[in-house]
Amino acid sequence: MSILVLLAFSAGGILAGFFTGDLTQQACTAGFQVTAQQGTGAVSVQPMVLGSQAGSAYQVNPANQYTLRVRVHCPECERGTAVYHSYGDSGAISYGGQWNIAPAKLQFEIQEFVNGVAGMPVTLYDGQIESLPGACTVIAASSINLLGTMRAFDVSNLGSGWVVSIPANGSPATRRVGTTAQAAECHVESTGKLIFYTGFAPPVGEQIAVSYRAVGRAVGRAVNTASQQALAQAGIPSVSAWIGSVTSPAARSSQDCRNAALVLESAAASVSALWSGTYKCTRSGLDTDVWPGDALALNAPSAALNAQVIVRSVKLTYAASYPDLVQYAISFANDWADDLAIKTGTTVPADTWLPAAISPTYQPNLSLLSLTAMSGANVTINTGATATTGGGFEIRRRDNCFMPGTDPDLVMRGSQSTMTFTRVSASDRYYVRMHDGSNPPNYSEFSAALIFNLPLGS
Repeated sequence: MSILVLLAFSAGGILAGFFTGDLTQQACTAGFQVTAQQGTGAVSVQPMVLGSQAGSAYQVNPANQYTLRVRVHCPECERGTAVYHSYGDSGAISYGGQWNIAPAKLQFEIQEFVNGVAGMPVTLYDGQIESLPGACTVIAASSINLLGTMRAFDVSNLGSGWVVSIPANGSPATRRVGTTAQAAECHVESTGKLIFYTGFAPPVGEQIAVSYRAVGRAVGRAVNTASQQALAQAGIPSVSAWIGSVTSPAARSSQDCRNAALVLESAAASVSALWSGTYKCTRSGLDTDVWPGDALALNAPSAALNAQVIVRSVKLTYAASYPDLVQYAISFANDWADDLAIKTGTTVPADTWLPAAISPTYQPNLSLLSLTAMSGANVTINTGATATTGGGFEIRRRDNCFMPGTDPDLVMRGSQSTMTFTRVSASDRYYVRMHDGSNPPNYSEFSAALIFNLPLGS
């Protein structure tokens, strides 16, 4: 996000702020705090992170123009899961709506323009926070006494890429990602290629670390064990299966797929599954009308029917009569017979893998994992998480081998957040997951992949 400001402030306020709740300093997740000193009137700009001042302050010249930018990078693409509804014997069925807790990396900068000529941006803050709110209100300016002019305010999506470079014998520094108009140093193409702009190519010996999220098919499944046991005891085949795609609400993650599968299997296991039909009656008034979407309780012992269904359509027929009578034809069905809240399709994309085993206890994904040191011989990482009692972290050379008894691809296993291991080739690939102390252990759902391109012994 960038904001071009003509500064001529008095008092102070917050510019380019991300707020949760009220537009106050305490509710500011990220923004620029503008302060005017009493007496001299000197104006300075300083980043604000989680309601507190952070980074460096920059004194501005009211005669010049400035662009303020804050870049926010979150490793989680989906912060809130979709909600799936249905209706069964016990009433409404609902799964989903959880929020994903995720960290974020922040980069604040200011760029000065003198007589329309842009200077090099100055980084005021380069750090991270452990938890980014799922949604923020973005405000150009928040103040009760702030004078100035603003030319433009822009919010753009920079994608999932984040670039950090480590000069030889130097410290890590975030590279500015974006377009040349945003005074960026590089950008990541959709094909995965990292492009540095003219004048910003890394010198010989500098290491480049690129963080990004890969994309794959979302899959999930659910099994109703209690229903299977009840059917088996009644002498009825206990296993039936349905494979298909959820088309609405859209399933953007495997968690969404599991939630949709839970709703579908809960509705399928209802005694009232697959009920549909038409109910006809005659009424003399419209004081309490029937509408599509209403719940209809049916109790017909002759048909062994005692279930709640949903009204799908209502047809009214009226002819002149005395007294006035309205004929109703009410079509009804439950969600398994004619789904109302979830739309599905029977086809499955050809590149879809079979979902994982049912009801695993997943450990957190290592979205905060970072590379702290790398040489031609060793690699040091920080997982960004704390191992559970009896658990730890595993590093493997293949992503599909996180299970007991498959140790040929195991690089190391440990309980410390910081781990150092030995490289074996110039183009190493390693996969890291967290596990608990169960037997067999439960792992993270997805791996954090480490992909290197550095000659050995360099």
